[in-house]
Amino acid sequence: MAPVAAYLDPARALSISDIARSEGADVGDVSRSLQLAFLAPDLVEAILNGTQPVALTCERLKRADLPLLWKDQQAALA
Repeated sequence: MAPVAAYLDPARALSISDIARSEGADVGDVSRSLQLAFLAPDLVEAILNGTQPVALTCERLKRADLPLLWKDQQAALA
């Protein structure tokens, strides 16, 4: 596993394939997980507080084609 700093260094410009290989993970899993970094803050807060809608599961988040706009994410997931 690569140190976190390796992923934050803009000079390295890692591809999704590089990350998957480094972590011993499937490229598709890494790709689906990366979109969660752009999840609307209020949805993240609800998940952390345990107050998210029951249907908003980890599996649903990983399989969803999340919109980029937070208001659209809220409409699709909340």
